[in-house]
Amino acid sequence: MKQAFGISIPQALNEICSPQRCALVIYDMQAGIVPQIADGQRIVTGCQTLLEAARNAGMRVFFTRHFFCRAEAAASASCGAQ
Repeated sequence: MKQAFGISIPQALNEICSPQRCALVIYDMQAGIVPQIADGQRIVTGCQTLLEAARNAGMRVFFTRHFFCRAEAAASASCGAQ
């Protein structure tokens, strides 16, 4: 890896895709969402495979979910203020 101005600059794919530099983000795999997706179970299986590989490699893993706020709740700023 080259250094320039105190910054490490990756030169190869294995330097970019190291567990210290990467993370896996799993987005919106809620039980109520997956059945609405074509091939939802196949996607879940793929996510499980990726999750296992990321954990085995020591990568960080982030789980997120989409949160929909009705317009009237958003206007009153009460959306998500639990």
